[in-house]
Amino acid sequence: MEIPVVASGVGENRHIVSHGVDGFLAYSADEWRSYLLELLDNPELRHRMGRAGRRKVIEHYSKVSCARRFAELLRSQHGFLPVH
Repeated sequence: MEIPVVASGVGENRHIVSHGVDGFLAYSADEWRSYLLELLDNPELRHRMGRAGRRKVIEHYSKVSCARRFAELLRSQHGFLPVH
């Protein structure tokens, strides 16, 4: 959807969100407020981060990319699946 994210800086969020690139990681209520206001006040930043987030999802988390990585894993570990 090309929407930037503000997420709590915990758990998997720290691995998924690239702070300042496709979203922000917030560690306090003040940071949440600051990052949300920054995104509200800066349309260019919202668009840039949103596009970066969409690219990341397509490259790393889409069905196609996950299937490709799974097939590569099977081929490399077990000799399954013919290489085309």
